Amino acid sequence: MPPLTAIGVRLATRQLNVITHHQRRGLRTSLAVASRKHTIAIARRAPTPTYAKYDPFLDLVASADQETQATARESPPVTTQRTPVIPGGIARPPGALRQDPGRGDDGERRWQAYRQLRCLHPNMPPENAVFRGLLRALVEHYRTRWIAQDPISIEPIVVVDRSLLHLSQADAVTRLRLVCNHWMVLRARAQTAYLATLDPSLRDDPAYSTLMLPTPEDMEVMVEALSVADLPANAHEVIVKMREWYRQPTHRALAALLQTHRRRRNVPALLAVVKDMRTWGVGHTTETLRPVLLTLARANMLEPLEKVVKLTYEHVVDIDAAILTDAAGQFTQRGNEAAVEYLYKLIVYHMPHLTTPLLEAWFRAVGALKRSDLGLDLFRRMVHHQRPFNEPLFELVLGQLVDARNYVAISEVHEEYIRQGFDLTIGTWRAFLEAAAQRGDVDQINLLLAVPEGLFMLRSPFQANRIVAGLLNHKQVHSAVRFLDVWVPNDFFLPHSLCRQLLDEATLTEDAELIDFAKSLVRFTERIHYRLSAQRRRREQKINQGPLRQRRRHLKR
Repeated sequence: MPPLTAIGVRLATRQLNVITHHQRRGLRTSLAVASRKHTIAIARRAPTPTYAKYDPFLDLVASADQETQATARESPPVTTQRTPVIPGGIARPPGALRQDPGRGDDGERRWQAYRQLRCLHPNMPPENAVFRGLLRALVEHYRTRWIAQDPISIEPIVVVDRSLLHLSQADAVTRLRLVCNHWMVLRARAQTAYLATLDPSLRDDPAYSTLMLPTPEDMEVMVEALSVADLPANAHEVIVKMREWYRQPTHRALAALLQTHRRRRNVPALLAVVKDMRTWGVGHTTETLRPVLLTLARANMLEPLEKVVKLTYEHVVDIDAAILTDAAGQFTQRGNEAAVEYLYKLIVYHMPHLTTPLLEAWFRAVGALKRSDLGLDLFRRMVHHQRPFNEPLFELVLGQLVDARNYVAISEVHEEYIRQGFDLTIGTWRAFLEAAAQRGDVDQINLLLAVPEGLFMLRSPFQANRIVAGLLNHKQVHSAVRFLDVWVPNDFFLPHSLCRQLLDEATLTEDAELIDFAKSLVRFTERIHYRLSAQRRRREQKINQGPLRQRRRHLKR
């Protein structure tokens, strides 16, 4: 019969695979057989956690401890109390941050040490620098992994399941929310405990009433972090706390929250924030106006936008011209002509400071809405304020005036074009020639037709017809013939009535060359008309002689 000690060792060794981890830790290594000590010690060691390399908590607590110790070594502020109580650094639990060179989970151990510190000292949390560094690292991790990169190229080497990817993102968002919540709650508890130690006459002193609380800059960091993680409700709670502790929230925090609502296209929530700002007496700035106005413009809501603009001007705050231009572009995409006209009345006050890209955007906006009157007014204001022009601006103005058949205004633009010293382009040449033909300006027509042959070629048959008709209406037969012979392609089809009018005008001149050219055009158009009519007759005959189903299909069309 074996000895009792050997039986005990054998039974303990057999039960190592079935006992729990805590029971295994309770099992001591002081057994009778010395050869089993090392095996049992290895078996009762805690398993190594699977800790990713990209986790943002790596080395954060170590750096935070260094900042905490540096803060603790600084001299406390001088107060009127006999024994002022100023919180210092937190006592580190023995062995909490001890590193084991044989294990690679140092970052996780440091995070667990931070949690242990928080549990041991609920009213004495780490300094704001600890939370600030932790939160910024979390935001940087979230941005680089979920926002800045393409989701396909997040892990190019390791293939991650989509469900696990979603859980990882949710875990990152949860950590951001928890860090912000702990930061405010724990620092508020510390402030309450600190005020209890002060003399009642000093509790309302601004130097002590917010000494332990996060600063407004820290709360801005919290709001921006929650906005990056798409948590507007939590960001709004931080802003409410900021107003409770510091009377008014900062514009940077409000702009981050408004930008989140704009990204989510949540117009009611954005209007609720604007209403809260009005209730709190917080005016708008450029960084808060941009998300508000652009969101309302995207939603095609002119009336709330007018209210915001009116209140902004009542607070003697100017609106940036770029914001008005972007809002006009949003309204233009939705065809809201009244909104564009309202914003145009505001943008004219910024005329001395408008840049060329902003002016081009306004010309495109009014051109898309077929408001050539606004385009002409903007052109005249540019001339009055001596704003710089370029060729695209002139082409935009001329295109709008040609579509509106405002040939008198085109002559005005032509004078400014010549004064600026720009060279003719195909777009400006066609517009100026059509305007001169419709007005019957012979000198201008001859000047425009004196350009070298082959330099420009007309590509629009409708514009060619308008130019020829204008020349013939003012008895400019030679100019019309030269225009058709040089600058109009041979495959262009002119109306038969226009060719007949050209033949009649050429007959009155008794010029044989003009008459022959006009007759050739008439014959060409007659052949085209005959060919088209023959094709039309054959198609109708085929339809009439076809089966009943085919005729019905044609009638349905």
